[in-house]
Amino acid sequence: MKKTILTAAALLTAACVPSLHPLYTGKDLVFDPALTGAWHTDPGEEEKDRQRWRFVRNEHSGYTLEHTENGETRTFTVHLVSLGGARFLDLYPDNPSLANTFYQAFLMPVHMFARVNVNGGNLELRFLSDDWVKKAQRAGRLYTAHEKIEDTILLTAPTPALQQLIRGALTDPKAFPDRLKLRRAE
Repeated sequence: MKKTILTAAALLTAACVPSLHPLYTGKDLVFDPALTGAWHTDPGEEEKDRQRWRFVRNEHSGYTLEHTENGETRTFTVHLVSLGGARFLDLYPDNPSLANTFYQAFLMPVHMFARVNVNGGNLELRFLSDDWVKKAQRAGRLYTAHEKIEDTILLTAPTPALQQLIRGALTDPKAFPDRLKLRRAE
């Protein structure tokens, strides 16, 4: 993608790689109070693209994220992971509340990983690029267990193999190319 700043909706639907398993074990978890609080995308963005991210510490060594977009709020369980000298968010959706339970039965929650940097009043997220993973898969260099489902690569590897993939990706700037910038809400 040519844009350097993308909306989270674009990142989550077009540029992220889903995983069945988390990126962390108990020893990889860290807590940073600087992440807690409310963050928002640039107020200058179009109304439809504005988002609010609110992180609250939870009792499970992580955070609850309330993500608001287009007036709708959804919650996620988030863990901050220290891996290979970098920090990552492991985002996992809480149970969706859909009126159509038959439709809901077809939805499978997955983990998504984002490299994270908190610097004062700025929060930057860089999600693992699906283009990077797809190119590795096509070239026969994706050694991490996965399934190709239509145009999506679903990582099926257990946590240690996922960590090995991410550690290897840290040296390639194309692995986490796009960023979402958020500012602390006043």
